[in-house]
Amino acid sequence: MAEALQYNRVFIISSFKANAFLLLKGGQKLTKTQTEVFSLIKENNQMARDELSKALGIYSSAVQMLTDKIKGKGFMKRMGGDKSGYWEIKEDER
Repeated sequence: MAEALQYNRVFIISSFKANAFLLLKGGQKLTKTQTEVFSLIKENNQMARDELSKALGIYSSAVQMLTDKIKGKGFMKRMGGDKSGYWEIKEDER
């Protein structure tokens, strides 16, 4: 019985770490997946949604939702069109 409880405690701790937040920019938080998207975009600000989708192994629609949330939190914004545009990273992040 004690082993099962220990296993459950480890699982709970693991679950908590998987949903960790990264605190940035004026108290705004990014989830782990949002942070991964943001990091990829910082490396290549012209990265398209389908490229992000392949890099992260998630659906393109999920990438759209994640980038919308990151934009809404003020970390970046899209400049130009879908095909020829780029991501502008807000430099005052912390």
